[in-house]
Amino acid sequence: MALIVFSGINVKLDIIKFVIPLLIFSLAIINGFSFKEHLKSKEYMAFAFAVLFGFFNGLGSSENFNLLIGRNESEFIPLIEVAFGVISSISIIILLLLLVNTLLQKFIKISKVNWILGFSIIVICISFPMIIKQIIY
Repeated sequence: MALIVFSGINVKLDIIKFVIPLLIFSLAIINGFSFKEHLKSKEYMAFAFAVLFGFFNGLGSSENFNLLIGRNESEFIPLIEVAFGVISSISIIILLLLLVNTLLQKFIKISKVNWILGFSIIVICISFPMIIKQIIY
């Protein structure tokens, strides 16, 4: 977001709306196919996907940021507001997923491998229609 604000980069929102679900889909596919392998390279790949996702998510959030800039004279306060909103929403989702994971593993005795595979399938089923929607429309 800071690149858009301070550098004046213009990004087509349609491209960003395609790339974000594509990154999510790609990481879910990689997790689904390599759920039994515990490799260090897999952790680095997940980190690289997270950095790319954060970059493109920031570019996608720039549309919300541009709406806030119109109301304020300063660019710093709206930048902090949007960044705080994105970070807090992602943190809430992660905490809920960790809670569900803990409950499933403690009380229902679902193994970590089944959790990763099942959740990867759910993410694939959610992100694939988003990618198709961006291609068609």
